[in-house]
Amino acid sequence: MQMSAEELSLEPAVNIHDGSELLAQLRAELAMLPELRELSPECDINKADVGEPERTTPAEEEKLRTRLRYHHRIFLGDGNAAPAPARGMWCDLDVGDAKPVAQRPRSIAPHLAIKVYELLKKLLETGLIEHSESPWASPIVIVLTKNGMDIRMCIVYRVVNGFIQLSNYPLPLIDDLLIGFESAMWFIILDMASGFWTIRMTERAKLISAFVCPSGHFQWVDQDVLEFLGLDPSKREDPRSHVSALTDTATVFQRNIPAPARMGPVLGRRSYIDDIAYGANTWDQLCDDLDVLLFRLRYWNISVSLLKSDF
Repeated sequence: MQMSAEELSLEPAVNIHDGSELLAQLRAELAMLPELRELSPECDINKADVGEPERTTPAEEEKLRTRLRYHHRIFLGDGNAAPAPARGMWCDLDVGDAKPVAQRPRSIAPHLAIKVYELLKKLLETGLIEHSESPWASPIVIVLTKNGMDIRMCIVYRVVNGFIQLSNYPLPLIDDLLIGFESAMWFIILDMASGFWTIRMTERAKLISAFVCPSGHFQWVDQDVLEFLGLDPSKREDPRSHVSALTDTATVFQRNIPAPARMGPVLGRRSYIDDIAYGANTWDQLCDDLDVLLFRLRYWNISVSLLKSDF
């Protein structure tokens, strides 16, 4: 006896090819999980993109690499590695009085199931996710990359996004960010490693953002850092210390992080979402300013993707 998926009330497998019209329609409703090839990949500073051919000398390039080696702990050699959680910021989700919605998992093609399992295993090993009993559950879909072999696992938050009360935060204009660069001779561009994945979540945000697949029910892990930061747990809902809106992660990462009063701005503000650009008049000044910037990133425990940055 044969029964169709419709008769069993099961949803058919959903495979979205990268670049398809459907993916374009769903892009704003998807949260792509990071691909974790290694938990702690070795970072070879010698592979950093340093200097300009025929314009910088080996001595100048080595001077900058020396600064990078001093701060090597914040650099990740693999752009898909799991960065450590950043300090001083949480993501909170406010759905008002909406009742939880638990959606059914979508089936996954057998030849892709093992890849999904391996990715979930890595996420569990790194402590990014844990098994969940949340009343909320959003399904996942599999996105095939352009080579047709690798996958990206995405969470479909379309239903959840319909309940979330959005926050508003203006992103800086690109033209404003370029002011002051006309006099610079040398530039650095830093790419924060998996920027959105470094933001911690409040307890209710964990439950609301839970996801489900044939392998189980999972939620993001909220590692308590109140003691590490010296914060009073009763002040956890201080608006300076958390941000909201799952559908607006770009504004989440762009917001200012509360800093001690003694800590002023570093090098002026030259960031756009999770990218930082800065320019200096001389190579020596660039090296000194980079040193100051990396010290500040270390303070906030922000990781940098070495291979996606230019010096």
